[in-house]
Amino acid sequence: MKEKKEIRIVDAPTGAGKTTALMHILGEKYSQFKDDHKERFICVSPYIKEIETNMERLKGMGVNVTQPTRERGKGKELIGNLLPHGENVFITHELLQRSFSHIYDTLTAPNFPYKYSLFIDEEPTVLQELQEKTGDSETDSKLDRLLSSGLYVPVENLSEKDLDNMEALGLLLKGTKDSPHRLYTNPYDNTGTIYDSFRDFFKRYDVYGIKQDNKLKLKYFIPADFWSCFDTVTIMSYRTEYSFFNAYCNLSHLPITFYHVNEDMTAFIEGLKRDKPKGLERMIVEPIPDSKSYKGYELSYSWYHQKATQKDIKRLKDTMSSFSRLYKSDKILWTTFKDAERKLTNGNKGLTKNNFLAHNALATNDYDSKTAILYGVNKCLNPFTANLWKTLGQPIDADNWSLSLLIQFVWRSNIRVHDSNSPIHLYLPSERMRNLFTQWLEE
Repeated sequence: MKEKKEIRIVDAPTGAGKTTALMHILGEKYSQFKDDHKERFICVSPYIKEIETNMERLKGMGVNVTQPTRERGKGKELIGNLLPHGENVFITHELLQRSFSHIYDTLTAPNFPYKYSLFIDEEPTVLQELQEKTGDSETDSKLDRLLSSGLYVPVENLSEKDLDNMEALGLLLKGTKDSPHRLYTNPYDNTGTIYDSFRDFFKRYDVYGIKQDNKLKLKYFIPADFWSCFDTVTIMSYRTEYSFFNAYCNLSHLPITFYHVNEDMTAFIEGLKRDKPKGLERMIVEPIPDSKSYKGYELSYSWYHQKATQKDIKRLKDTMSSFSRLYKSDKILWTTFKDAERKLTNGNKGLTKNNFLAHNALATNDYDSKTAILYGVNKCLNPFTANLWKTLGQPIDADNWSLSLLIQFVWRSNIRVHDSNSPIHLYLPSERMRNLFTQWLEE
């Protein structure tokens, strides 16, 4: 069995200088290449704009760095041209998801001459999801592209009986004492059965079989062996201990070492520091009358999609508008679930498309002038996802998970600008989210 790769996690608040320190580290280590110098890096960021900004910074330090350029076939370009030629590369999280198995094959090929280190801004998505046709043309066309790219494998019709048959044919091993839900593949030749087509799926992922609604569901993860193809793996995030990625590392027995950013923002220092972001003294959580507060699990995804009536949505729109009208439109930042955006938009009160940001947005500085924030969601852990992690022995702290997402969103605003003294007004119509945030502020 391969030795598990240590995962270095730089756990520091938003605005603590993680990216600044990373740029300094990369500039110092990779700016002067020698002919016999074989160390290279892959950097992963959520957005193209941040990639382009960081690439320009590194080029100014004398670092040779590139990114896949073609709209189509970026994965082929990454694997076929860039890594084999020893390029330092920036890619998105989405491209990492599509290419991880090819990256592994490339970096572990016999006589591959370079040692790559991996740096990821924000925790990667490790739990893959099987998707079904939705009936929505835009969603389905995207799904078709994903299926054709090999990211999603149409194995959702495999039943528990099918897995029993595969086990009987010697194609599959089901579980161990330490990991009873894990499904392992055996090296095997073609059996002449329909199950041969699933060989690559069970080789490519770490697959688990979980009972949901008395049906067996296949859940699959980026394989733990993937990380071993890198010289070092460094992930920059915040409150990682409450994340899916932390649960995945525990599940996969991947050792974690925590780091923090030094005072000069030039290095990562071993050790976890439980710091809060700077600027909390500027934060004003606006009081909300009980009549306008949303209780329990109201404003959750299921509330919007299953319980909320047109009257409920109008009431919420009026409530949010009564707050947003107090501020200049260009200072407003608001969010809700994407499907509800159009219903809550109110151009006369600043709830515009230009002021909207997805509630799960990461690592963007484009909204750091915003000082009035409306968070129109109650982030709740999906019950099936919660059950999955609990069944796998890695229960998620649902409240802290929700709080982390809220903090991430709030720190897209002007609160991240250290030399600003502008007060930040936060409107949280969900009583649950408001209580979680205020309790965290007071700790």
